[in-house]
Amino acid sequence: MKKVFVTLSVLYIASGYAMVKPLKELDYSDGKFNEQELVQQSDEYLAEIGELNLSSNSLTHFPAVLQRMPNLQNLFLNENKIGSFKDMPALSNLRVLWLQNNQIGSFKDMPALTNLQTLWLQDNQIKSFEGMPVLTNLRGLSLDKNQIDSFKDMPVLPSLQSLGLNENKIDSFKHMPVLTNLQILWLQKNQIGSFEDMPILTNLQQLHLSNNQIGSFKHMPVLTNLIVLSLLDNKIDSFEYMPVLTNLQLLGLNNNKIDSTAINTWKQKHPNIHV
Repeated sequence: MKKVFVTLSVLYIASGYAMVKPLKELDYSDGKFNEQELVQQSDEYLAEIGELNLSSNSLTHFPAVLQRMPNLQNLFLNENKIGSFKDMPALSNLRVLWLQNNQIGSFKDMPALTNLQTLWLQDNQIKSFEGMPVLTNLRGLSLDKNQIDSFKDMPVLPSLQSLGLNENKIDSFKHMPVLTNLQILWLQKNQIGSFEDMPILTNLQQLHLSNNQIGSFKHMPVLTNLIVLSLLDNKIDSFEYMPVLTNLQLLGLNNNKIDSTAINTWKQKHPNIHV
């Protein structure tokens, strides 16, 4: 019997006939998870699980029973006490992985999840990108509220569209890879001092840099598709060096060092941009 992966279903092809069999969605959140009970289920039963919610169970590791779930697509492990990726199985069909609010300290031992599209890791203790595998199909990555201080060792993620790095300790764009499909970049509440070394992100539509230490537009690349630029609570003192952003619609500059006269003059020259 040949299996072909389909969203929350398995396509069975046998004797020339195709049948779509829906996958099970199990909710064991909020302390309801009993691993021994699930271990006793047959391999056939476990192979039919497409979504598993284990959030808020005080788990300290990845349950071994996950190895017997080859068709798992959505896995929710948020609000636990998991400290690392050790013993996480290489779930080849996994698309969504929620791990926010755990105690993960690094990407070490994370398997290359080839079909993963969404990875949520907010509120952990990750200090760097070291050890992060190349996740070729990843579209959304959230690392808000970690302890990352640099883009060093961040792999090129060719499918990435949204990257969240709010409330970390990043102080520059140095080592940031060229993410050709990135559309939204969140870097609020970091320690970035300038646009130096920022790569040209040709598809970027939103750039959120509020609450940093940026002093000017110098070195800012020309981002031809940028629609939203948020620079609230920085130290910018003039519009000098600001590149021409042909698609810009919204510019946030409150609580910088640019005086109101300069802002009003700029607004008159750019009436289609809301400041």
